[in-house]
Amino acid sequence: MMQGIIRGLALPLLTALALIGLTGCDSGPTGPFEAPSFSMDGAEAHLAHGASHGNAAVRASDQQALAAMREGTARYHRLEVAVADGFIPLSPCVPGMGIHYGRPDRVFNPTVVASEPEVLLYQPTENGRYRLVAVEFMVPAGLWYGAGHESAPSVAGREFDPPNAAHHDPLVASSYTLHAWVWMNNPDGMFAPFNPMVVCS
Repeated sequence: MMQGIIRGLALPLLTALALIGLTGCDSGPTGPFEAPSFSMDGAEAHLAHGASHGNAAVRASDQQALAAMREGTARYHRLEVAVADGFIPLSPCVPGMGIHYGRPDRVFNPTVVASEPEVLLYQPTENGRYRLVAVEFMVPAGLWYGAGHESAPSVAGREFDPPNAAHHDPLVASSYTLHAWVWMNNPDGMFAPFNPMVVCS
């Protein structure tokens, strides 16, 4: 029964991310995949900035959370592994983001676990491969506060972006979200929603 409910909720999630309002590439990758490269320089620079306004313990905690994101998603460098684990295509390629693949059972769950992001982002490459570039955390505000939380969700020392009430899709308009560019450096910042380096080829 629960699986049926989750499948029923997957369509609103698909609509939410597919209708971001930006046009993209093919609806989903079907070819080979490219293991991403990642430099710690961007992550360390971001965390060092935060550490200058806090103590070493907070900075260490943030580093551990980012490490958990990478450790928990490293096996998803190959998209077929993510699909086998229950991730489904949620959008075409969105410029500055990539192709979204998400697990509905995680989205519709009022918890935040650094090693278990709700959404994975893939960038198509010129040689027909697909590169894992980022993760996205997503939790509907109603579920979050309904579970007894009194403040906005956060991970790695960063509070989620608030629901965008002006968004045309009800799920996006009512959900907290946070991108983390743990598999590709982002000149706009580790937690910026968009990355100018991601293109839809």
